[in-house]
Amino acid sequence: MAGRMNGRGNQFAETLVTLANILARDHEPGREDEKRLERFMRHNPTLFTPEGAVKWVEE
Repeated sequence: MAGRMNGRGNQFAETLVTLANILARDHEPGREDEKRLERFMRHNPTLFTPEGAVKWVEE
């Protein structure tokens, strides 16, 4: 039984190390705003034009 727990403990530790590495890799200080903009732009938002804005306000 002790061997089973040790094996599970090692597996859990390896999982935590993998998760920590993923989080560290994805964390780039100073790029949060860029990442948000990139994520927003992936949804292909409609383009803003002053004429379109005036038309929208008038409707």
